Formats: sequence, C-alpha cells, structure tokens
Amino acid sequence: MTYRIFFILIISLALLSGYTPPERSLASLPTGTPAEIKTAVTHLFSQDPDILAEALSSLQDAGPKALNAVPYLVEILDDTTPLTVQGLKTVSHEAALAIAAVGPAAESSITSLLSSPIPQVRGQTAFILGRWRSASAIDRLNTLATTETDTETRVKIINALGEIKNRSSIIPLLSLLAANNESVERAVVRALASIGYPAIKPLSYNLASPEPLKRANAARALGLIGDTLCLNDLKSLVSDNDIRVRVAVAEALGSINLNEAIEPLISLLKDSDPKVIRQAVLSLGKYPDSRIINSLLDGLDSFDDATAAEAGILIKKMDPAVSHPVILRGLSSNNPRTINRLLSYIKEKRWSGFSRAIIPLISSSLPTETKLMAIETLIALGDKNALSVLETTVKSPDKRLSTRALSALLSFNEISRDTAELTAQRLQDSDKEIRFMVAESLPYTDSYRLTPIITDALRESPYNDVKVYCLKTLGKLKYKKALPQITPLISHPNETVREAAAEALVNIGDSSTADLFRTHITDENPVVRGLCARGLAVINDTSSNALLIKTLSDKEASVRTRAISALGQLKAKEALNPIIQIFYDDPALEPRLAAVEAISLIDTTFTAPFILDGLKSKNTVLKKASLSACARYHKNRDVMTAITGFLSDKDPAIAAQAQEVLQKASGKKYTTPEEWSKWASSL
Repeated sequence: MTYRIFFILIISLALLSGYTPPERSLASLPTGTPAEIKTAVTHLFSQDPDILAEALSSLQDAGPKALNAVPYLVEILDDTTPLTVQGLKTVSHEAALAIAAVGPAAESSITSLLSSPIPQVRGQTAFILGRWRSASAIDRLNTLATTETDTETRVKIINALGEIKNRSSIIPLLSLLAANNESVERAVVRALASIGYPAIKPLSYNLASPEPLKRANAARALGLIGDTLCLNDLKSLVSDNDIRVRVAVAEALGSINLNEAIEPLISLLKDSDPKVIRQAVLSLGKYPDSRIINSLLDGLDSFDDATAAEAGILIKKMDPAVSHPVILRGLSSNNPRTINRLLSYIKEKRWSGFSRAIIPLISSSLPTETKLMAIETLIALGDKNALSVLETTVKSPDKRLSTRALSALLSFNEISRDTAELTAQRLQDSDKEIRFMVAESLPYTDSYRLTPIITDALRESPYNDVKVYCLKTLGKLKYKKALPQITPLISHPNETVREAAAEALVNIGDSSTADLFRTHITDENPVVRGLCARGLAVINDTSSNALLIKTLSDKEASVRTRAISALGQLKAKEALNPIIQIFYDDPALEPRLAAVEAISLIDTTFTAPFILDGLKSKNTVLKKASLSACARYHKNRDVMTAITGFLSDKDPAIAAQAQEVLQKASGKKYTTPEEWSKWASSL
C-alpha cells in the first residue's frame, strides 16, 4: 500500500511541478467572503492537480460571488502550467475564465493589467475584457492591436475587439489586413466579420488595394459577413491576377452561403492553379448536393489527387438519391481517370447498386489499371454476380488482369480445380506483383481444397511474402496437418516469417507445440515472445505458469501484457500478487489494463479492493477497463454500489458502460440510479 501511495504522489507532483501559487496571503481575503469562495481560494495554493482544477472550476461557476478571489486569480494569470485533469487547459486560461465569470465589477483593476510587462498577462486581460465587451478599454485595445509585439497576445487582443464589436476598431483592424502573419490576419478577418455591417464599405474599398494580402483578407471578411451587398464585389475578384486573392475569394464564396455564389465557384473549378480549385471544391461543399454534384463529377478528370480526394469526401457524404445517378453516368463516361476515382469512392463506401455498371468495365477497352480497379471494387462489394466475368478474365492473356481475377475468385471462395492449379502456378511466379496478388487473397478463403497447395507453397517457395500469407491462411484454417511444415519456420532467418509462423501455431492451438512455446518465450524477438505466451494459454498449459510469471518482468510492455492475459485465462492464482503489483506500478498502460482483466478472471473473492482502486483512476481507459471487469463481481455489494455511482457520470460513455455492466451482472433491466442502488444494497 505504501508504494502505491508514493507512486500516486509522485505522479501528482510531476503534473504540477511548474505551478507557482499566489503570493498574496490568505489573510487578505475580505471578511464576508462566502465560505465556498474561501475554500476555493485556499485550494489555489494546492499542488494537487485535482484540487487546483476543482478550485478553478468552482470559481468559474461562482460568477460574481467570486469577486474577492480576483486578486488571487490575477497572480496566476501568467502561469502556463497545463492542467491534465477534468478536461481543463492551463492554469492561466482557467484563471482568466474565472475572472471573466465575475463580470465587469472587477473591470477597473483588470484593465490596468494591459500595461503588464508579461505578454501572457496582457493577452489574458484582453480575453477577459472581450468577454465583458468592455467599452471603457476599447481605445487601449485598439492601440495595442497595432503595437503589440507578441503574436499570441496580439491575436487575443484582436479577438477581444471582435467580441466588443465597436466601430472605432475598424480602422486599426484594416491596417492589419496585410500583417504578414497568418494567425494575426485570420484573427483580423474574424474580428471585422464580427463587427459586421459597419465594416462592409471599408472592406469593399480594400478589395481594390494594390496589396494582394489586403484584397485577399478583405474578401475573406466580406464572405464571413455574408451580406448580399458583398457578393458582386467578391465576383469581381474571381479573375484576380494573384493566386492568394483567388484562393481567398473561393473561401469567401463558400462562407457567404448564398446560392448566387455557386456559379462563380463553379467557374473557379477551371482555374489554372490547383490551390484555387481545391478551395473552390471545399466551398462548394457548403451548398446543396443537387447543385454541385455534376460540376464535381465533371472535374474529376482534371483535379489533382488532393482535390479529387476532397471532392470524393463531398460525394460520399451526399444523399444517394442525388449522387448515385450521376456516379452511374460517370462510370459510363469511358474516361479512365474519372472512372478510377469513382471506383475508389465506391470501394471505400462499399456502395451497393453499382455492380451492373462495374462488371462490363472488366471486359471493356479501358486500360488495364482501370480494369484492375474494377475487380478490386467488386471484391470489396462482395457481389457474386461478377463471378462469370471473373472466371472468363482468369483466362486473359494479360497476366496482371488474369491474376487479379484469380485473387477475386479466391476472395469469393470460388475454388475450382482449374483455379487451384492456377493458384499454385502464380504463387511461384517470378514477378513479385503477381505473387502478391494471389498470396494476399489466400487468408480470405475457407476452402480446404487449397490446403495441400498452400502447404506445398509454404515448403517450396523461396519467397518470404508467399510464406507469410500461407502461414496466415493455414493458421486461420487451423490446419494441423501442416504443423511439420510450420514448426521449423519459427527459426527462419526472416523475422516476419518467424512471427507469422508463431501466430499460425497459436491459431492452430495444438498441445504438441507446448515445448516450442516454452523455448521461444525467451526469444530475442518480442513479437515471438508475446505470441508464445498467448499460445501457452490457448493450449491450456498450466504447467507453464511459473514460466509465464517470470515473463511478467519482460522489458517489453507488449510481452508483459500477453503474459498477464495468458495467466488470467489460465486462472493462475499463484500469479495474483505479481499481477496486482503490475496493476499499480507498471510504467505502461497496456499491462495495467490486462492486469485488471486478469485479476477478475483469477479471483473475485479477495480482489475487489483492487478493482475498486481501478474505478477511482483518473485515467479514463483504466477506469473503463475496471468497469468492464466489475461484471464478474456480481455478488459483491461494494463493487456493485460503486458502479451505481457512475450512472450519472459526466462522460456519457462511462455512464452507458456502467448501466450495461449492472444489467450484465444482475440480469435486471432497471433504468434509474435509485433502482440500481436499492438492488446493490440488497446484496
């Protein structure tokens, strides 16, 4: 227990090792300060991340009642220590939020901080004043927007001007349209757009500026304002001679969200620069599917790969009633580039309804690459209507096409004698691409007709890639007759082959491999070691428990994880203490997660306290693993009661998991925390 507490303390101190509490004495708190505010201010002096986070959250929730806490919060505005708990950010950010929640009652003392020598403090002060929409600070902020030298602080000042929305900020903001700093310019665009209508005319004047950046950023701001008054001005820049301006116009025409912007965007799809075209595609995505689908399809032939990918994202999101008829038109276009891209979309989405249009492509006059893509798409769709054309294509004189058709037949589990013979030939082909096409399809087949061929290929093939796929297939089929061919390969000179051999032996799960697993559990290859640990559990070899316990000290976390899982499956009670120790102090997360599962598998009589500790973890993944294991403690009142506390957790996933675990443990269908608490207390 001592080492556990020490470990937790070390973690907590490490998380806040850079935090400096306020210097102001607690005795300075005015009398009459509400008790909850006093408590929260006291906790601002804590080095515990949970306590500090809770204090800052409480002060944010307190609002104006926290006025007396402001001097303490001001003293930590420059502290950038991250808060890694409760979803919070930095101490500085959370302190600024707490001050902002107090409201303008603290304005006079806060405004003076704009003169702080610390950029972080100036930036957070601007953030707070922006939240308050402070009119009294506007002149100071307008000046700082143009004079501040720290970029992050300057952005916060500009953002504040956008929140305050004062006309007097337009001129200083316009002067920053060409600041030659992207983050500053983006902030200026947002701020001017936030000011809205009063900024339209001044921005329109800047569209005629001789400076391209001013024209570009003025266009972006007008697009965000989204007024019809802006549209004609934006259209005038569609043919601007500067690429940056045309990209900005394409962006603005998407932001403006007016259907009249669709035509100029479509015209930009024919721009000479791919960056302009890509932005036009992205912006078209903000408009109705039916208005843009044809233009996107027509552009697929000319788009570069990045733009075609963006167009594909849009097409894949569309209502099939809109997109599918147009896709069918594209598949019949006889344009290989367009067809290839459409096939890739269909393959990824596994869209049904296109097989009839795809099948004829295989026997068409299109290039081989397109035909290969058509076959791959049919494999992904799993449509056996393609079998006839595939069986014909296997006889094609084009070896690549023939082999791809063969691999498709293997994927469909259509293994005739001719198919089996051709498989044997192609697995030995000297062309790596041909071998690979067939070999990678082997694991998809369930046909035992191929097992003699695969076994022969495993023994005779000089190619390691073929051996690996043969091993995967024989393991999947649990083909014990191949053990004499598989076993020696665990000592093969190629590490990938060795790993595949070990995995195949695990999947076959024959007790005759026990000695092999025991020997190689100390192998130099950590993947092999981990698989051997797993294999001993698969064959239920309890005589190897001591060896597995020794493996718990392996230097590789993945191997320790496998050994823990194996001992859990073997219900090895003698392993309980070392696994519990791993649960508390292993430096890697995966072994700790495996330990939770193993502990609950080995024993549920004496191990409840450890599972309860897991439920208290700040690590969400570990907490969820502990919740999952709780189902095995269905007779333990303390564990079941603890789970009921998660039914109202702020994380919906944890609340849902708690409900599921309780239902699984009890067989009941209660829905309210009260019902579950009553059930748990009855145990």
